[in-house]
Amino acid sequence: MRHPAALARGVWRALCIVVLLGVAGFMALAVAVSPRPLPPEPLTAWWMRQLLGVLRVRVRCSGSPAAPDGLVVANHVSWLDIAVIAGLLPGRFVAKSEVRDWPLIGALAAAAGSYFIRRGSNATQALTDRMEPRLRAGGRIVLFPEGTTTAGDSVRRFHPRLFAAAANVSAVIQPLALRYGRAPDGRNVAPFVGDDAFLPHLLQLLGLPGLEVQVMLAPAFIAKEERGALARRARAAVADALAETPSEPFAPAVAYGREVVTIAGQGMPPPRGAR
Repeated sequence: MRHPAALARGVWRALCIVVLLGVAGFMALAVAVSPRPLPPEPLTAWWMRQLLGVLRVRVRCSGSPAAPDGLVVANHVSWLDIAVIAGLLPGRFVAKSEVRDWPLIGALAAAAGSYFIRRGSNATQALTDRMEPRLRAGGRIVLFPEGTTTAGDSVRRFHPRLFAAAANVSAVIQPLALRYGRAPDGRNVAPFVGDDAFLPHLLQLLGLPGLEVQVMLAPAFIAKEERGALARRARAAVADALAETPSEPFAPAVAYGREVVTIAGQGMPPPRGAR
Protein backbone atom coordinates (compact mmCIF):
# COMPACT_ATOMS: atom_id res chain seq x y z
CA MET A 1 0.00 0.00 0.00
CA ARG A 2 1.33 3.40 -0.95
CA HIS A 3 2.18 5.90 1.76
CA PRO A 4 -0.56 8.59 2.06
CA ALA A 5 1.97 11.37 1.44
CA ALA A 6 3.19 9.69 -1.74
CA LEU A 7 -0.40 9.11 -2.87
CA ALA A 8 -1.37 12.75 -2.27
CA ARG A 9 1.80 13.92 -4.02
CA GLY A 10 1.06 11.70 -6.99
CA VAL A 11 -2.53 12.88 -7.32
CA TRP A 12 -1.57 16.56 -7.15
CA ARG A 13 1.19 16.16 -9.72
CA ALA A 14 -1.09 14.14 -11.98
CA LEU A 15 -3.52 17.05 -12.00
CA CYS A 16 -0.64 19.37 -12.89
CA ILE A 17 0.29 17.05 -15.76
CA VAL A 18 -3.28 17.21 -17.08
CA VAL A 19 -3.11 20.99 -17.06
CA LEU A 20 0.27 20.88 -18.82
CA LEU A 21 -1.14 18.60 -21.51
CA GLY A 22 -3.93 21.09 -22.10
CA VAL A 23 -1.39 23.89 -22.41
CA ALA A 24 0.65 21.75 -24.81
CA GLY A 25 -2.40 21.14 -26.97
CA PHE A 26 -3.06 24.88 -27.14
CA MET A 27 0.59 25.52 -28.04
CA ALA A 28 0.49 22.89 -30.79
CA LEU A 29 -2.66 24.49 -32.22
CA ALA A 30 -1.07 27.94 -32.08
CA VAL A 31 1.96 26.72 -34.01
CA ALA A 32 -0.26 25.04 -36.61
CA VAL A 33 -2.62 27.96 -37.30
CA SER A 34 -0.33 30.95 -36.77
CA PRO A 35 -0.19 33.18 -39.88
CA ARG A 36 3.50 33.66 -39.18
CA PRO A 37 5.91 30.77 -38.62
CA LEU A 38 6.44 30.21 -34.90
CA PRO A 39 9.74 28.58 -33.94
CA PRO A 40 8.72 25.56 -31.85
CA GLU A 41 12.01 25.17 -29.95
CA PRO A 42 11.46 27.94 -27.32
CA LEU A 43 7.90 26.77 -26.67
CA THR A 44 9.03 23.17 -26.35
CA ALA A 45 11.87 24.12 -23.99
CA TRP A 46 9.47 26.10 -21.77
CA TRP A 47 7.00 23.22 -21.62
CA MET A 48 9.67 20.64 -20.85
CA ARG A 49 11.00 22.73 -17.98
CA GLN A 50 7.50 22.96 -16.60
CA LEU A 51 7.20 19.17 -16.80
CA LEU A 52 10.49 18.67 -14.98
CA GLY A 53 9.32 21.10 -12.31
CA VAL A 54 6.13 19.11 -11.73
CA LEU A 55 8.09 15.84 -11.53
CA ARG A 56 10.68 17.44 -9.21
CA VAL A 57 13.53 16.39 -11.48
CA ARG A 58 16.68 18.19 -10.31
CA VAL A 59 19.28 18.77 -13.03
CA ARG A 60 23.02 19.00 -12.35
CA CYS A 61 25.20 20.01 -15.28
CA SER A 62 28.92 19.72 -15.96
CA GLY A 63 30.53 21.36 -18.98
CA SER A 64 29.22 23.90 -21.48
CA PRO A 65 27.86 23.53 -25.02
CA ALA A 66 30.43 24.54 -27.62
CA ALA A 67 27.92 26.18 -29.94
CA PRO A 68 24.20 27.00 -30.22
CA ASP A 69 23.93 24.85 -33.33
CA GLY A 70 25.03 21.43 -34.56
CA LEU A 71 24.21 17.85 -33.63
CA VAL A 72 23.75 16.84 -29.99
CA VAL A 73 24.16 13.09 -29.42
CA ALA A 74 23.38 11.39 -26.12
CA ASN A 75 22.93 8.03 -24.47
CA HIS A 76 19.29 7.07 -24.12
CA VAL A 77 17.82 5.94 -20.79
CA SER A 78 14.25 7.20 -20.60
CA TRP A 79 11.59 9.37 -22.16
CA LEU A 80 12.73 11.86 -19.52
CA ASP A 81 15.90 12.36 -21.57
CA ILE A 82 13.96 14.48 -24.05
CA ALA A 83 12.62 16.79 -21.36
CA VAL A 84 16.03 17.14 -19.69
CA ILE A 85 17.92 17.95 -22.89
CA ALA A 86 15.19 20.15 -24.39
CA GLY A 87 15.09 22.19 -21.21
CA LEU A 88 18.83 22.88 -21.40
CA LEU A 89 19.61 22.82 -25.11
CA PRO A 90 16.51 23.70 -27.16
CA GLY A 91 16.52 21.98 -30.53
CA ARG A 92 14.62 19.60 -32.77
CA PHE A 93 14.65 15.91 -31.89
CA VAL A 94 14.88 12.79 -34.00
CA ALA A 95 12.20 10.29 -32.88
CA LYS A 96 11.09 6.86 -34.01
CA SER A 97 8.10 6.91 -36.34
CA GLU A 98 5.86 5.12 -33.82
CA VAL A 99 5.85 8.23 -31.64
CA ARG A 100 3.84 10.08 -34.28
CA ASP A 101 0.89 7.72 -33.66
CA TRP A 102 0.85 8.06 -29.86
CA PRO A 103 -2.28 9.86 -28.54
CA LEU A 104 -1.58 13.57 -28.01
CA ILE A 105 2.15 12.96 -27.53
CA GLY A 106 2.51 12.31 -31.25
CA ALA A 107 0.76 15.56 -32.14
CA LEU A 108 2.96 17.46 -29.67
CA ALA A 109 6.11 15.91 -31.09
CA ALA A 110 5.07 16.84 -34.62
CA ALA A 111 4.23 20.41 -33.57
CA ALA A 112 7.66 20.66 -31.96
CA GLY A 113 9.28 20.03 -35.34
CA SER A 114 10.55 16.52 -34.58
CA TYR A 115 12.07 14.42 -37.33
CA PHE A 116 10.48 10.96 -37.46
CA ILE A 117 12.47 8.00 -38.69
CA ARG A 118 11.40 4.55 -39.82
CA ARG A 119 13.62 1.50 -39.97
CA GLY A 120 15.50 0.94 -43.21
CA SER A 121 18.21 2.60 -45.30
CA ASN A 122 15.76 4.50 -47.53
CA ALA A 123 14.14 6.08 -44.49
CA THR A 124 17.54 7.05 -43.14
CA GLN A 125 18.41 8.82 -46.39
CA ALA A 126 15.14 10.75 -46.21
CA LEU A 127 16.01 11.77 -42.65
CA THR A 128 19.48 12.90 -43.76
CA ASP A 129 17.92 15.01 -46.51
CA ARG A 130 15.75 16.78 -43.92
CA MET A 131 18.50 17.25 -41.36
CA GLU A 132 21.11 18.76 -43.68
CA PRO A 133 19.29 22.07 -44.42
CA ARG A 134 18.59 22.49 -40.72
CA LEU A 135 22.24 22.03 -39.80
CA ARG A 136 23.43 24.27 -42.65
CA ALA A 137 21.08 27.02 -41.43
CA GLY A 138 22.61 26.95 -37.95
CA GLY A 139 19.93 24.90 -36.22
CA ARG A 140 20.40 22.35 -33.45
CA ILE A 141 19.26 18.73 -33.76
CA VAL A 142 19.24 16.22 -30.92
CA LEU A 143 19.30 12.47 -31.43
CA PHE A 144 19.98 9.23 -29.55
CA PRO A 145 22.28 7.19 -31.82
CA GLU A 146 21.86 3.95 -29.84
CA GLY A 147 18.39 3.67 -31.34
CA THR A 148 16.95 2.29 -28.09
CA THR A 149 17.03 2.84 -24.35
CA THR A 150 19.23 1.14 -21.76
CA ALA A 151 19.32 0.91 -17.98
CA GLY A 152 21.95 3.65 -18.02
CA ASP A 153 24.84 1.40 -16.98
CA SER A 154 26.28 1.01 -20.48
CA VAL A 155 26.41 2.72 -23.86
CA ARG A 156 25.46 0.68 -26.89
CA ARG A 157 26.83 1.05 -30.41
CA PHE A 158 26.02 4.37 -32.12
CA HIS A 159 24.48 3.86 -35.57
CA PRO A 160 26.78 5.53 -38.14
CA ARG A 161 24.00 6.30 -40.63
CA LEU A 162 22.54 8.83 -38.19
CA PHE A 163 25.74 10.89 -38.52
CA ALA A 164 25.52 11.23 -42.31
CA ALA A 165 23.98 14.72 -42.28
CA ALA A 166 26.58 16.03 -39.83
CA ALA A 167 29.38 14.57 -41.94
CA ASN A 168 27.99 16.08 -45.13
CA VAL A 169 27.91 19.63 -43.71
CA SER A 170 30.87 19.41 -41.28
CA ALA A 171 28.59 20.24 -38.36
CA VAL A 172 29.60 20.62 -34.73
CA ILE A 173 28.94 17.41 -32.79
CA GLN A 174 28.21 17.80 -29.08
CA PRO A 175 28.40 14.53 -27.10
CA LEU A 176 26.20 14.53 -24.00
CA ALA A 177 25.98 11.92 -21.24
CA LEU A 178 23.02 11.38 -18.91
CA ARG A 179 23.17 9.67 -15.52
CA TYR A 180 20.10 9.38 -13.31
CA GLY A 181 20.06 9.02 -9.54
CA ARG A 182 18.01 6.46 -7.66
CA ALA A 183 14.82 6.71 -5.66
CA PRO A 184 15.14 7.11 -1.87
CA ASP A 185 14.57 3.37 -1.47
CA GLY A 186 17.41 2.57 -3.89
CA ARG A 187 15.30 1.66 -6.93
CA ASN A 188 16.58 2.60 -10.37
CA VAL A 189 13.31 4.18 -11.51
CA ALA A 190 14.36 6.41 -14.41
CA PRO A 191 15.08 3.79 -17.13
CA PHE A 192 12.24 3.21 -19.57
CA VAL A 193 13.25 0.03 -21.38
CA GLY A 194 11.91 -3.00 -23.18
CA ASP A 195 8.19 -3.52 -22.73
CA ASP A 196 7.75 -0.79 -20.11
CA ALA A 197 4.42 1.00 -20.43
CA PHE A 198 4.37 4.78 -20.33
CA LEU A 199 1.49 5.38 -17.90
CA PRO A 200 2.72 3.07 -15.08
CA HIS A 201 6.19 4.55 -15.43
CA LEU A 202 4.82 8.09 -15.21
CA LEU A 203 2.70 7.23 -12.17
CA GLN A 204 5.75 5.78 -10.45
CA LEU A 205 7.68 9.02 -11.01
CA LEU A 206 4.75 11.12 -9.82
CA GLY A 207 4.89 9.42 -6.42
CA LEU A 208 8.57 10.13 -5.81
CA PRO A 209 9.72 13.07 -3.67
CA GLY A 210 12.17 13.91 -6.46
CA LEU A 211 14.78 12.60 -8.85
CA GLU A 212 18.21 13.86 -9.82
CA VAL A 213 19.91 13.65 -13.19
CA GLN A 214 23.49 14.52 -14.07
CA VAL A 215 24.12 16.04 -17.49
CA MET A 216 27.73 15.84 -18.67
CA LEU A 217 28.71 17.80 -21.78
CA ALA A 218 31.85 16.31 -23.29
CA PRO A 219 34.16 18.37 -25.54
CA ALA A 220 32.55 19.01 -28.90
CA PHE A 221 34.25 18.41 -32.24
CA ILE A 222 33.81 19.23 -35.91
CA ALA A 223 32.53 16.45 -38.17
CA LYS A 224 35.51 16.11 -40.50
CA GLU A 225 35.60 12.31 -40.67
CA GLU A 226 33.41 9.72 -42.32
CA ARG A 227 30.22 8.82 -40.47
CA GLY A 228 31.51 5.56 -39.00
CA ALA A 229 34.45 7.29 -37.40
CA LEU A 230 32.18 10.05 -36.13
CA ALA A 231 29.85 7.52 -34.51
CA ARG A 232 32.73 5.75 -32.77
CA ARG A 233 34.26 9.01 -31.57
CA ALA A 234 30.96 10.33 -30.23
CA ARG A 235 30.18 7.05 -28.47
CA ALA A 236 33.61 6.99 -26.84
CA ALA A 237 33.12 10.55 -25.60
CA VAL A 238 29.76 9.69 -24.02
CA ALA A 239 31.06 6.44 -22.49
CA ASP A 240 34.12 8.20 -21.08
CA ALA A 241 31.97 10.92 -19.55
CA LEU A 242 29.85 8.30 -17.80
CA ALA A 243 32.89 6.36 -16.59
CA GLU A 244 35.00 9.21 -15.32
CA THR A 245 34.59 11.86 -12.65
CA PRO A 246 34.04 15.20 -14.41
CA SER A 247 37.11 17.43 -14.52
CA GLU A 248 34.96 20.35 -13.38
CA PRO A 249 32.42 20.20 -10.56
CA PHE A 250 28.74 19.88 -11.22
CA ALA A 251 26.67 23.00 -10.86
CA PRO A 252 24.31 22.96 -7.86
CA ALA A 253 21.20 20.91 -8.47
CA VAL A 254 18.51 22.95 -10.19
CA ALA A 255 14.89 22.40 -9.24
CA TYR A 256 13.00 24.09 -12.07
CA GLY A 257 10.66 26.77 -10.88
CA ARG A 258 12.86 27.91 -8.00
CA GLU A 259 16.33 28.67 -9.34
CA VAL A 260 18.14 29.96 -12.43
CA VAL A 261 19.95 27.51 -14.69
CA THR A 262 23.28 28.75 -15.98
CA ILE A 263 24.58 27.20 -19.18
CA ALA A 264 27.74 28.51 -20.83
CA GLY A 265 27.54 31.65 -18.71
CA GLN A 266 24.06 32.62 -19.86
CA GLY A 267 21.28 32.71 -17.27
CA MET A 268 18.14 30.84 -18.23
CA PRO A 269 15.21 31.95 -16.07
CA PRO A 270 13.16 29.11 -14.59
CA PRO A 271 9.56 28.72 -15.69
CA ARG A 272 6.84 30.12 -13.52
CA GLY A 273 4.21 27.98 -11.95
CA ALA A 274 6.25 24.77 -11.52
CA ARG A 275 6.07 24.00 -7.81
